[in-house]
Amino acid sequence: MSTIKDVAALANVSPSTVSRVIKKNPRISKETTQKVLDCMKQLNYVPNQAARSLVTKRSKTIGIIQKSGGNSIKQNPFLLDVLTGIHRYSESHAYLTIVTTSTSDQELMIEVQRLIQSQYIEVFILLYSKENDEIEQLLIDNQSPYVIVGKPLSKNTTLFVDNDNIVAATDLTNYLINKGHENILLLTEQSDYEVYRDRIKGYRQAMSQHQLTPQITTLALDRTNIKANLLELIRGREISAIITTDTMLNMMVISVLYELNIRIPEDIKTATFNDSFLNAFASPPQTAVDVFPEQLGRTAVRLLTNKLEQNDLYHCQNIISTRIVERDSTI
Repeated sequence: MSTIKDVAALANVSPSTVSRVIKKNPRISKETTQKVLDCMKQLNYVPNQAARSLVTKRSKTIGIIQKSGGNSIKQNPFLLDVLTGIHRYSESHAYLTIVTTSTSDQELMIEVQRLIQSQYIEVFILLYSKENDEIEQLLIDNQSPYVIVGKPLSKNTTLFVDNDNIVAATDLTNYLINKGHENILLLTEQSDYEVYRDRIKGYRQAMSQHQLTPQITTLALDRTNIKANLLELIRGREISAIITTDTMLNMMVISVLYELNIRIPEDIKTATFNDSFLNAFASPPQTAVDVFPEQLGRTAVRLLTNKLEQNDLYHCQNIISTRIVERDSTI
């Protein structure tokens, strides 16, 4: 296994110079930095994070707190893309990451408590926002630095990155209204997360602005439940378009529509949020709002590292723009 001395010898610099390159010291020239990095790569040298922590008194480890739940939540493409953004930015800035895996709220509370008590986690990223959240309050009570990927609800929250989901939902609803649709059904999950509330609010605003009646139905993320309700909802109200508040719900909806011999887009149009490869490869491809999840993840880490390393609280809030990706499901 290569050591820092091996890298220094190959690069013809001192071990302290290699150490400064690893720490991204701006005083080291770009030429020297690149030479050291090339030698590290050639020798497959990986800095010892534990040893560095003993010297710097910093673990440079980020705890990522995701929603509790089963595979339908953990395998959501939106979440996977956010995590990709977090991991890529963290790795490029020499941070490690640990992700929670709990399937229930009670398990999640215990898991986060253990992470805090370990004193190994330097900062946290909370991948959701909901009212009166016990996990966020736990972070506040323990004075643990954190950033929220979502809408901040606590007065104590200074760091967050989010989309304007009210505007995004208003835009998507107006997009369908401008295509001549008046009976637009909104399907949403049973959830107390703020992102769904804001998307419902945006839909309501757009419908009301056009003197149209909002039609909202809450469903469990369960195919049997969706099938039991969907046919009656569509036929009984002469629905011409459906908006779902998340891609996973939308996938179940279009599967049920196919089984019911309801054609997309000939009989009904469908559109959703959180664009991903699932929407692009669906049959037919689905119109969706792109919320740029990787950018959300990267920005969350950048906010935290700026606070830790530069005490920068000026750029503490970021709203990431969204866009509608039009595909065959609404054409």
